[in-house]
Amino acid sequence: MEHQGKAQVVSCMTDVGIPRGLFLFTRSHHSYWIRLISHRLLGHIFAYQRESKVSLVSILGLDIPEQLIEVAYDLIDGLRKPVYTQDMQDQQVKNLLFLLSSLIEQSQGPKANAELKEAFKVDKLFRKASFIGRRVMLDIKTSKDRLEAILKFFKLALQLVKTLDPTEEDSKLMKDSCGPILELVYRTSTDEQY
Repeated sequence: MEHQGKAQVVSCMTDVGIPRGLFLFTRSHHSYWIRLISHRLLGHIFAYQRESKVSLVSILGLDIPEQLIEVAYDLIDGLRKPVYTQDMQDQQVKNLLFLLSSLIEQSQGPKANAELKEAFKVDKLFRKASFIGRRVMLDIKTSKDRLEAILKFFKLALQLVKTLDPTEEDSKLMKDSCGPILELVYRTSTDEQY
């Protein structure tokens, strides 16, 4: 078997629907190793998209751009499962940041997709992550790693939002992002177990 290039491999994966299956694995598979490998494969697909500038919607095998929002929610749902290692935490956060960046770029500015602009609200994405963070706090044995991943995502997402919208001090993106983050921070700082 001869060596195949990234483009050919990603194209073959898209043709057989692998990226869609990866979202299911990252969100709900019981095995840590399957979830880790799924996140890494998604990371490679995202890196290829960044290099090639091919449409993320087509690479992921999605029908319409609005499905990117569902993909982001699926990846955030993956934070309900225990994270276990730093590798897994880093890969989850990188994948979430890539999708957040893509969603913001495609829903803001002059080249914005009208349907995506209407459907994507950054505060809803952050609220979902905040809700999962508050929810996982109920399981004190495994919540530390998941909370750490969510708070790391929030920290890096705020930096990303600031770089994507550096002109305005009172940026709408920044305002929409802060409310859900503060809810989780308040909850963790007032809970006696943390």
